[in-house]
Amino acid sequence: MTALDPGSGPSSIDDEVVSAVANEKRRRILQTLARSGDQTVSVDEVVEALDEHIGDHPDDRHHLAVALHHVHLPQLESVGLVHRPEKKRVRLADEQATEEVLDLIESFD
Repeated sequence: MTALDPGSGPSSIDDEVVSAVANEKRRRILQTLARSGDQTVSVDEVVEALDEHIGDHPDDRHHLAVALHHVHLPQLESVGLVHRPEKKRVRLADEQATEEVLDLIESFD
């Protein structure tokens, strides 16, 4: 079940989606995936894209990868924004719905 109803305007974004994208890392994940279009990308590619926001220590990358796998991606998936067809791969679940969410986020920046 998705928390979005694509095409019905900002009122279609419910509290669960807002909560999911309140986290900066999850917003950056969505932005990274939006740049890839409908392509499925590896979690390592997402870590690489977020790498500028973590420290230089290799453990920092590992911790980020673990957090993506166990926290951030499951939360985005639970609200219908991303889909993980394989354990280490991810893509946008619905480009139009995600674009609506990203537009709303950008309107607040």
